[in-house]
Amino acid sequence: MNILLMSCGSLSFILLAAHFLRSGDISIAFAMIGSIFLIFLKRRWSRYISAIILSAGIPVWIMTAAGSIQQRITTDSPWIRLSVIMGLVIAFFILISFLCFKSVKNIKERETDRWAGGAVLLTVVLLIIGRWKAPYQMIIFDRFVPGSGMAEIVLLGIYSGFITELFLTLKNTSKLRVRMWAGFSVVFFLQFILGISGIDQFLMTGNLHIPVPAVIVGGPVFRGSGFFMMTLFFVTIAAAGPAWCSYFCYFGAWDNVAARRAGKCGFIPTKNILIRVLILAIIVFTVYMFRIFSVSEIAAASAAICFGLTGLIIMRMMSAKRGVMIHCTSYCPIGLIAALAGKISPFRIRIEKTCSSCMACSKVCRYGALGNNEIISHKPGLTCTLCGDCVNVCHNNSIHYNFYGLSQKTARALFTVIVVSIHAVFLGFARI
Repeated sequence: MNILLMSCGSLSFILLAAHFLRSGDISIAFAMIGSIFLIFLKRRWSRYISAIILSAGIPVWIMTAAGSIQQRITTDSPWIRLSVIMGLVIAFFILISFLCFKSVKNIKERETDRWAGGAVLLTVVLLIIGRWKAPYQMIIFDRFVPGSGMAEIVLLGIYSGFITELFLTLKNTSKLRVRMWAGFSVVFFLQFILGISGIDQFLMTGNLHIPVPAVIVGGPVFRGSGFFMMTLFFVTIAAAGPAWCSYFCYFGAWDNVAARRAGKCGFIPTKNILIRVLILAIIVFTVYMFRIFSVSEIAAASAAICFGLTGLIIMRMMSAKRGVMIHCTSYCPIGLIAALAGKISPFRIRIEKTCSSCMACSKVCRYGALGNNEIISHKPGLTCTLCGDCVNVCHNNSIHYNFYGLSQKTARALFTVIVVSIHAVFLGFARI
C-alpha cells in the first residue's frame, strides 16, 4: 500500500508540475516538485498536506479539461479521446487523494503532529510573503534558477516540521538547539565567504555588508537608509522575544561554543547593564559622527570589523574561561536591544513558587540570568533569552515557558513552532 501510494503520489505531483510548467507557472511547478518529498514521509502532518495539495489538483484538471474540450468542439476538432484521457486523469487524482487521506489512519498519531504541521505551514507562508514583498530577491534558489525558490520553500517547510517534532519529543533539547543554532551560523558565514569570493548571488543586495550584529543598528544610522535588516530584527523580537540571542544570532552561536568549553557556568559582571548601555551609546554616537563628517565607507567598515574582532577576542579570553557568554551579555549592543525590546513579546520563562532552589538551572544558564537573587525573586534576569536550557533540567517542573492564558505545554509548543519557523525562514534567505 505504501509503495503504491508513494509511486502514484509522486507521479501525481510530477503531472501537476508538468501542467503548471506548460502553463508558464514555473514557481508552482517547482513547488510541486518539492512536494514530492511529502508523500515519502510517514507522518500524519505530511500525508494531510499531501492529500490537500492533490485534492486541490482535482479542480485544476477539471477546469483544464473543460477548457480544452470546449476549444476542440469550437474548432470542430476530435474531442472524445481527449475527454476520456482527462477523465482518467481526474479519476486518478480523486483516487490518490482518497488513498492519501485514508493512509493517515494507518500512521500512529503523535501529540506533536498538529504543531509540526503548523510549523510547516507557517514556514511556507512566511517564506512566500518574504519572496513576494522583500525589496530584493531573497530566496537563494531563485537567484540561480528563477522560479526554483518555491521548491526550496517546500523543503524548508518539511525541515521545520521535523525540527519542531524533535523539540517537542526530546526530554532535553539543549543539544538540538545548539546544533541548530550553530548550523545556521555556519550557513550564514559560508554565504559570506562565497559572496566575497565573487559569487554575487549570495549577497542580499549584491554589495558587501559586514557580518557584525552591531551593524544592524549602526548601518542605518550611518547611511540614513537601509532599514530592512533592522525591521526584520524587530519583527523577530516581537514574535519570539529575546530568543534572537539564543536561536538566530549568527555571531552569538560562537560565543555559546566558547562558553561551553569551560564546562561549568560562571558569572557575568555585576554592572553589565551599564557597560552595555555605554557601548550602545558609543556606537550610535560614533556612527552618527561618521555620517556627519562624511567618513568613507571603507573607514566605517574597518571600524565595524575591529568591533567584531574585539568581540571574538572577548569570546576567547573571557567567555571560554568563565563559562558564561560575556560577549552576548556584556558587550553586544544588539543583545541589549533584544533584551529590552523583547519585553513586548508575550513569552516568558516563569519560575513557580514550588522551586526548591536546587540551582540546577543556574548551572546550565550561559547567560547568567539565574543567580541566587533571581531564584529567590522567582524572576529570571534581564539577560534571559528564553533558550529553555533551564526548563530542561528543572527536577520538579518549577520552570516553564509562559504565555498569557495558555497551559505550560501549549506555551512551549507555540514558542517552538515560532522559533523553528523563523530559523527555517532565515536559512532560506540571502543575508549578507
